Amino acid sequence: MPRFFDFDSWDIAFPGGTFNYGFIETWSDSNDVLDSGDICGVAEVAGDDCVQVKRVYYGPRAADSDTDLSQLNAAIDQHADNICLKDVLQQVKYLDDPFADTGILMSDSKPVSL
Repeated sequence: MPRFFDFDSWDIAFPGGTFNYGFIETWSDSNDVLDSGDICGVAEVAGDDCVQVKRVYYGPRAADSDTDLSQLNAAIDQHADNICLKDVLQQVKYLDDPFADTGILMSDSKPVSL
C-alpha cells in the first residue's frame, strides 16, 4: 500500500516529518559521484579498492563521438558548483524552510503546489 506520492520530494526526504538521512545520504553520494566524475575519490578508496569500485559503479561516461573527452570534461565542469543534497537537507526542519539559498521553499516542491 503506497504511503506517499513518489514525486513528492518532501515525503521522500522527510517521511512522517523525520529526516530520512540514510536514503538521502546514498542519493546525495550518488549525485556527488556523477557531478565530480571521481568515483574513487567520493568512495574514499584507491589502488585495488578503486579498481573493485569501478567494476560496480561506472560514473559519467563519454559519448562514443567524444573521443578526446572534451564534452565529458565540460559536462563535469558544469556540475562543479552543484550543492551537496545531504548537507542542504540537514539544515531543513520545516516544510516552509527554504532550500539552500535558492529562495525556493521546500513546500514549493510538493505536487499540490505546482
